[in-house]
Amino acid sequence: MTNVIRNIQLFKALDLHHYEGFGTENLSNAVIPMEKIICTIGHKTASKAMLKRLLATGMNVCRINTSHGSFEEHTETLRNLREVLAQTPQQYCGVLLDVGGEIRVGRLKSKTLVVEVGTEINICCDPLMEGDHKMFSLDYIGLVDVLKPGSSLIMSDGISSFTVINVSKERRVVRVRANTQINLTEGKLVYIPSAGVDNRSLEYAVQQDVDFIAIAVQSADDIVSLRKTLGEKGQSIGIIAKISSVAAIEKIDEIVKHSFGILVSRGDLGVIIPEEQVFVAQKMLCSRAMAAQRPAIIATQMLYSMIRAPRPTRAECTDVANAVLDGFD
Repeated sequence: MTNVIRNIQLFKALDLHHYEGFGTENLSNAVIPMEKIICTIGHKTASKAMLKRLLATGMNVCRINTSHGSFEEHTETLRNLREVLAQTPQQYCGVLLDVGGEIRVGRLKSKTLVVEVGTEINICCDPLMEGDHKMFSLDYIGLVDVLKPGSSLIMSDGISSFTVINVSKERRVVRVRANTQINLTEGKLVYIPSAGVDNRSLEYAVQQDVDFIAIAVQSADDIVSLRKTLGEKGQSIGIIAKISSVAAIEKIDEIVKHSFGILVSRGDLGVIIPEEQVFVAQKMLCSRAMAAQRPAIIATQMLYSMIRAPRPTRAECTDVANAVLDGFD
């Protein structure tokens, strides 16, 4: 219960953090934002000057993705953020550590690689190779360490799968057989039950006392297992379940029940379900979170054009507004 209270207090604090100089005497007159802005911090925004600007313009949560950069770089970012916050104690910013959980298909020579039923193919973890009918890559360096003959690799649709028939640790290559016809595309998600989560990222999260961990899950069992791994020292960390697969959609009620909140990963969902159905899934997932009184986060290409343009498109503004109307936090 203490952990739940702490996280509820955190989300309340996030509503207030960027109103400089507010006090109890003028709090009643303040316009408190119900929506929070999560900013993914990269090397271009990790400096104290940039973090201060982000905070001043409305950043509520600092997201750090462990799939990119080193722990040393992340530590420097967190140090900068905390030093800036120490200079402005009336501000608050949560820290969300994204520990991934996704394993994706690498580059391919063609747009789609069709692997027929019963076909044997090699898998490596070389990010530079372009896959073909003989071999393709996955962006998981521990591939040969967690797989053995008989292991399964399940595609993001929850139906298609490979079975491992041989593992060569010397060549860092895994030989698999397709159990169904599989259409591979670049970036497609693959679930390896034996892969688990990189414990170094979890240990780092506890060490840095982050507020939230975001991780792709398939079911409530993944969250229960993660909570055990975090241990007593990490019990105050809120687990944000990333919904990025058909399996997760089908088990959304149990996932919502066991998590602090959910993150709807539209980019991943757009790969595994028809694009015209993503908005339906988005609204359904948000409504389930709202019904369980859990925070819901929407992600992928929000104001995407502003990477190169100073103003968003009208369609992007409508997209953001609709997300607010859906009930996303």
